[in-house]
Amino acid sequence: MNNSVGRPLTTIADLAENWRDIMHTIYADGGSDAEVKVALAIPPSRAISNMLWDDLQAREPEFSEAIREGRILAEMWWQRKGREGLFTYEGVKFSSQLWFINMKNRFGWKDKQEVEHSADKDAPPVFTLKIDNT
Repeated sequence: MNNSVGRPLTTIADLAENWRDIMHTIYADGGSDAEVKVALAIPPSRAISNMLWDDLQAREPEFSEAIREGRILAEMWWQRKGREGLFTYEGVKFSSQLWFINMKNRFGWKDKQEVEHSADKDAPPVFTLKIDNT
């Protein structure tokens, strides 16, 4: 006999029938997790809560995989925009700095920095800073 109380767990069966298509359409247009959470809201909620989002990822492998695929689609969209931005046309403005900051914040890109340190007791220490933006 099950004596559990409370509301039953939300599953992907509770989402819209075409939830995966909705998710991938948003991501394929460069969308974020926040936009997907709003689009997949279960009324009367206005968005899927962060707790439910994390819980569905942990319990539903299909949901977790769809998010991973979607994030790849979003990153591809942003990379394409950066590639297109390399070539500017009259009247078209592209901010490479803004694009790069977005990529760093959104996808964890970073400036790789390595510090090499060597010291000889008879010589002053030498520091070399290597920056690799790949």
